[in-house]
Amino acid sequence: MDRLQVFRQEPGARSVPRRRRGTRTGRPRQITLKVSVLRSDITSVRLRNDATAPVRVVVALDLTPQQFHQLLRDNITGVPDEFELCRVNGQREVVPLTQQCPMDIHTHHALQRSNLYLRPKVS
Repeated sequence: MDRLQVFRQEPGARSVPRRRRGTRTGRPRQITLKVSVLRSDITSVRLRNDATAPVRVVVALDLTPQQFHQLLRDNITGVPDEFELCRVNGQREVVPLTQQCPMDIHTHHALQRSNLYLRPKVS
C-alpha cells in the first residue's frame, strides 16, 4: 500500500482519463426500421402474400411526419400515395399507429416487436 501512495505522489503521475459515455457530438441519432407495404386495406395478416418483403430503412429521429413519409416513398417501391402507419400484434391483426414521426415511434415503443406496415388509405 505504501508503494501505491508513493507512485501517486510522484511528479508526472496522473490517473488514466475516463472515456465519456453517452455523448454523441455532431451526428444525428438514427434508427433502422423494417418496413413492409400491405397489398390492400386488410385488418389481419394471414398469408405471406398480404404484404411485401420487408425492407430495412435507416431513419433520422429528428424528421417531421411529412419528411418521414417522403423518405418512405423514396426508399420503398410500391408505396401508395395515401397510406397509414400500422403494426401487427400477436394475433396478426393490423393496428394503426397514433404516432407519425420517428422520434415518437421510437420513444413510445409503438412498434414493439413488429415491422412497420404501410396500409393504403381507402377514401
